[in-house]
Amino acid sequence: MAKAPRELPIRLIRKALLVALVGFLISVVALYLLGRMGRPETARSTTGGLLDKADTQLQFSGEGFDYEVSRGGRKVIHVKAERVLSMKDDDYELQGVELVMTRQDEGEYSLASDSAFYNLETQAASFRGNVRFSGPQGVYLTADGLELVDDGTLIVSSSPVRFRFLDRFHGRADRLRITPGRNIFILAGHVKVDTLQGDASPMSLHCRRFAFDRDRRLLRAEGGVRLLRGDDYLRARRLSVTLSQDEKRIDFIQARWDIFGGVRQPAGDGSTSIVTFESRELSVTLEGDPEVPKKGELSGGPYGPAVLSVKDASGLRRRIKADYLVGDFVDGDLRQAQGLDNVVMDEFLDLEPEVILRSACGDTAVANFSNGQLGSFRLEGDVELHGDALQATGSQLDMADPESEVALTGTPAWAIREQGELRAPRIVYDSQTQEVRAGSPAKAILFQGSGSGVAPGGSTTGEPIRIEGSEAIWSDVAGTVSFSRDVRAWQGENFLLSDKLTGELTTSRLIASGGVKTVWRPAETDGTEDGEDGLTSKLPAEPLEVTANDLVYDQTARVLTYSGEARAVQAKKIMLCQDIQVHLSEEDEFDEIICVESARLEDGETGHVVTGDRMVYRPDDERATVTGNPVVMIDGKGGRIQGQELIYDFVSGTARVRSEKLAGAGESSDGDGEP
Repeated sequence: MAKAPRELPIRLIRKALLVALVGFLISVVALYLLGRMGRPETARSTTGGLLDKADTQLQFSGEGFDYEVSRGGRKVIHVKAERVLSMKDDDYELQGVELVMTRQDEGEYSLASDSAFYNLETQAASFRGNVRFSGPQGVYLTADGLELVDDGTLIVSSSPVRFRFLDRFHGRADRLRITPGRNIFILAGHVKVDTLQGDASPMSLHCRRFAFDRDRRLLRAEGGVRLLRGDDYLRARRLSVTLSQDEKRIDFIQARWDIFGGVRQPAGDGSTSIVTFESRELSVTLEGDPEVPKKGELSGGPYGPAVLSVKDASGLRRRIKADYLVGDFVDGDLRQAQGLDNVVMDEFLDLEPEVILRSACGDTAVANFSNGQLGSFRLEGDVELHGDALQATGSQLDMADPESEVALTGTPAWAIREQGELRAPRIVYDSQTQEVRAGSPAKAILFQGSGSGVAPGGSTTGEPIRIEGSEAIWSDVAGTVSFSRDVRAWQGENFLLSDKLTGELTTSRLIASGGVKTVWRPAETDGTEDGEDGLTSKLPAEPLEVTANDLVYDQTARVLTYSGEARAVQAKKIMLCQDIQVHLSEEDEFDEIICVESARLEDGETGHVVTGDRMVYRPDDERATVTGNPVVMIDGKGGRIQGQELIYDFVSGTARVRSEKLAGAGESSDGDGEP
């Protein structure tokens, strides 16, 4: 102990400086890992600078000591110990240690522990028992032990650490690790940071490892990262934060792997909506003070897309999925999102399992947001729209707002339903009324059995029905598909022309109006014996052309009703009346044609003309029965026959008349006659 007075000042100075270094490093951890406190004015090399220009003073007080480092007449480091328990070789043991470091701004940092061990040769140090660190702006840290190892290049905690800072946050970690030479600070284990009770904006962070690379101004949380801020949340496997040059603001946030988060935003009607997101990578650029998002990017990958979804108060959710999503913010509110590659937009009820109401996909998308709700939406590329009983394709999809119609354009755009397909340069779908509108021009293909057949005739059985018009409306609610202006419909060689055409899908009726014209080509008749030589022949399948003001086709009753100046023509046979009814057989062949009100028959082969009140024509035997009061036939030479009923044979050009009267004769007879 005799040489202790000579060695003690030097060793205590070295030990005091080591304690100061430990306090300095702990202060950096507290300041820059756990809050934005500003950089201390001293650096790693400051200790040497203090020794070069500092005045030191060592005072013994009983068994303890009191050590100070001054600079410019101002005390910068003050180390005290209640007792020096031992000094053997290079090992020192102190009890009741307290270190105070004063910054130029008069802020003080204090480190205290029950005991401390220090080896001068290895520079290893150990602080044990009730280790406490405190500093300005509410920084406070406690632990049961701290270790200085690896020749003084590494500081670790030997017990869990608890901390508090900014008089707002507090937390804990299982372990603390500091690499002074690289300015890297690490908290590990069960790391948890929370705001103090009663905070106006509660926030909490959980992770397995939290690191701060001060030289790069980089914070990193890893392992089961969970960040909560009020109703907002973020989960990821890794989260990185880049600070501004002055370390007072956050410039950039990046998260990777298994990202899921949500942000609650107020809506214009006083309710709130939740914007959630999922991705493999997330990056956010911030601006302002306090920081608010400026731009956000979500990246998917081969294991799943990036996802952004909005949920309103009713539980309806709208979701955008893409390989890559970019969000633009104004004053911290999401205003626009762009999707690139494999974009899908879904609208569904937030139930288990999901109930998809409609879905659209394409190559790129732009979505605008207002008051936390999805507004206008545009999808481009190879676009597909899927809704209830509807599929549509095109090159561009536009939606003014989620409650409005969806417009699909293309060359052409297609709307596909179970009953058929509709195509046009522009197709508009209203999900509320389930109505599809198309135009300029509109074309449709209706499948047989859809309830909207327009063309009878055995030669077209099974063929689809094709319709064209300037405009078309397909309504699921009304159960109709309607075409207007320059309408043309055909099935095989049969076709219909009109100003307007409506198919009633539920009642199986077809209604046409305005300049109706139909042309039906019946199937060829079977061979029949012709004369005594037994030779057979086939009648030609002459088309039947019917014109009228209006047409109603009842597919269930197999009746076509033409009304308003109806006119039917087959080869040189002409039938005119106010209304014409065409009855079909079970094979969809013409069974009989009935003309009512002012019926008139003209035979172009013979020149015969028959008039009456009602006429029934049977195409299978080429005969027409005309009734009336009276029935009048005028032959090609001007002869006149009249009666109550006349049966006219188009094949032979003859007629049988009952109660006929020859022109100019004053007699009548019952029986058959020929003109």
